[in-house]
Amino acid sequence: MAAIPFTTAAPSWVMAGTIYDNCVFLENKVDEVGLLFFETESCLAYSNNDLPTELATLDLNYHVHLPLDLPWSDPAQVAEIILRLMEKVQFLGVERAVLHPPVTQGDDGFSRAEALSALDTVAAAWERAGLRCNDLLIENIDGAELTDLVPAFNRWEFGLCLDLGHVIAYGQEPLLDCREICNRLRMVHLNAPADCFSVAGKSRHVSLDRLDKDGRRIARRMLALCSKDTVLMYELFKWEHILSTIPVVKELLLSEE
Repeated sequence: MAAIPFTTAAPSWVMAGTIYDNCVFLENKVDEVGLLFFETESCLAYSNNDLPTELATLDLNYHVHLPLDLPWSDPAQVAEIILRLMEKVQFLGVERAVLHPPVTQGDDGFSRAEALSALDTVAAAWERAGLRCNDLLIENIDGAELTDLVPAFNRWEFGLCLDLGHVIAYGQEPLLDCREICNRLRMVHLNAPADCFSVAGKSRHVSLDRLDKDGRRIARRMLALCSKDTVLMYELFKWEHILSTIPVVKELLLSEE
């Protein structure tokens, strides 16, 4: 079967070990590693021991997944945290980062105006630091309606990261019809929700071999949105799940139904 005609990536945790251990393991298996900066406090404390200079010698590119616990009630602090984390990986030439936006649904959700204002603050700081907003990839998550954020996508030209498992688990397929957002697709997170028959509960990431027929249909739709510059990120945290996902991706890219 033909090789996947896209840049492929995997997370910096696919087995027990350090970031460096995982990257050494992933070298020559994927083109890029997504450095998982999921927790603000612990990742701000990263030192050269956590991010050794030897990472730059590996035949890999890198991007960052920014923290999941950003304090969106204080957008200026969010911007400061993000830029401090980007400084930590400047030696690796990292330009792209995946960002979970402020939620706009649920008891703790922000209003649409508040979410747009918060993204304005972050984007302005990002650009002042000499970074391009097209490299700040907004991800679809539970509780954040990305179509509410179209004005921010248009104003700042944010990139988009579409997470397949989230689309399925949270009933977000209509997002795939929003050209104003999907035309900015720069990365796809490939994973299946642990129970792909249900839209309830949190999405736990498992291999694409768990997708049902409808899940494969949605995956095929998402892959059809990709351009040659889109990164296919296997957002799976066990190497065996990535191994069983790769043939499914190849099949989906080749099939039309």
